[in-house]
Amino acid sequence: MKLRALLVAVILCFVAVNLPAPGGYTCWVCGQPIYGTTYTWNDTVAGVKQFLCESCTQLPHSCYMCSLPVKLNVTDLKDGRYLCARDAKNVVLNEDKILDVCSGTGPSLDKQFSRYITFPTNVAFHVVDRLTLVDLFKIPGKDYTCPNVLGYTSKETNEEDHVEFSISILSGQTSAATEATCAHELGHAWMMSNLSTARQKELNRDSIEGFCELVAFMLMRDKNETAQMAVQKENLYTRGQLDLFIDAEQKFGFSDVLDWLKHGDTTRLKEDEIWRIRDIKATKSTNPPALPPVYTSVPAAPLADRLILKSILHGGKAPTALINECTLGVGETGKVKLAGTNLVIRCKEIRTNSVVIEVVGSDKTEELKFKPKEQQGVMWLDKLGP
Repeated sequence: MKLRALLVAVILCFVAVNLPAPGGYTCWVCGQPIYGTTYTWNDTVAGVKQFLCESCTQLPHSCYMCSLPVKLNVTDLKDGRYLCARDAKNVVLNEDKILDVCSGTGPSLDKQFSRYITFPTNVAFHVVDRLTLVDLFKIPGKDYTCPNVLGYTSKETNEEDHVEFSISILSGQTSAATEATCAHELGHAWMMSNLSTARQKELNRDSIEGFCELVAFMLMRDKNETAQMAVQKENLYTRGQLDLFIDAEQKFGFSDVLDWLKHGDTTRLKEDEIWRIRDIKATKSTNPPALPPVYTSVPAAPLADRLILKSILHGGKAPTALINECTLGVGETGKVKLAGTNLVIRCKEIRTNSVVIEVVGSDKTEELKFKPKEQQGVMWLDKLGP
């Protein structure tokens, strides 16, 4: 009788030890029911916690995309990176396809930023693996530009003083991440071509990276790549500068961001002093004029003392409105110079014969309408195209 009771106790103990964890969880990695302790692991691609068994938490390799351990149907990229079966389906590994994405990034940026800047075209793109990319940062004499492990930009000048940029892009990223990386690196190329040597040296390294990330972020925002935008926002390597650049661009406009980048009185944006992006150094010419200045008798046109809707263009992909001397599309922000002050406005809506704008920094909105032609003395065009 005692032997039977002992046998029953042993069986019950064995069953209890091997019962699935409360909730009936299944391990995300091996797909088996979880017995005993259940572990959670952050899935950086899906943005959720996944459940793992204890055995899978001890696996030696992890997916470089989602950070979860890998076990089944693993893709080994031979450069120290591994991909889980899910993420391997979403990345681009073919070199020709990666170069196609790279070649299309410059035109996309030029289309979006044509009112402000033009990105260099003297660029050669290269697709590299992780080992090659890391080695690039160790080559003596290369211009140090970006600590981003996804891309590398160098500037080289030949004997004929011809400048060319070499941009290396990490393989095995998603199409959106590849395009964002190209945009970031083209941001570096633009800065090296348009900022003075002194300004490049004095700018804080995080500010440089923050601006380049802003360029990539705005491109992703224009293409509605929300997942990639979230990845960039969560990446901490700009030490908060990306968030501050986004805030400055939305409050003051991209034009003011560029002015600060070139001639700013500070070298790093601060959260409690974001308004200082408007502090610009007085530029002095190092070459005195050969002749005294010549003044004409034609007075400059006086600035308007109020916001004036001048025209609405309905042709093309999206309508635009000309307000004073500032052209804006829906959702865009710009600075308008008035006789008594300057205003930063955001275009909220473009209608058939009017525009709704918001004065940035206040709750004030206003609908601007066309003035009668006889009052303006100008034939205003309220619609162009078909």
